[in-house]
Amino acid sequence: MLADSPVVAYAVKQTNGQLELLGDIYEAAPYGYVIKKDQTEFAQAVADAVKALITDGTYKTILEKWGVQGGAIDNPAVNP
Repeated sequence: MLADSPVVAYAVKQTNGQLELLGDIYEAAPYGYVIKKDQTEFAQAVADAVKALITDGTYKTILEKWGVQGGAIDNPAVNP
């Protein structure tokens, strides 16, 4: 099957070894959060929260749980 890499990684993980990932991820791009442009304080709060999760290791733990660590970011930004 072909789908978004996080979707496929999760699906493969659910098969308990019956399926495996093949090939490399291509045209990868990070996911983001959609926040109205006029909500700049909220947008910065979300970025700061993600940065805190990265700093304390929670972000890595979550990505590893779902098998999507290949899509990790290291510097959350508002409207990059």
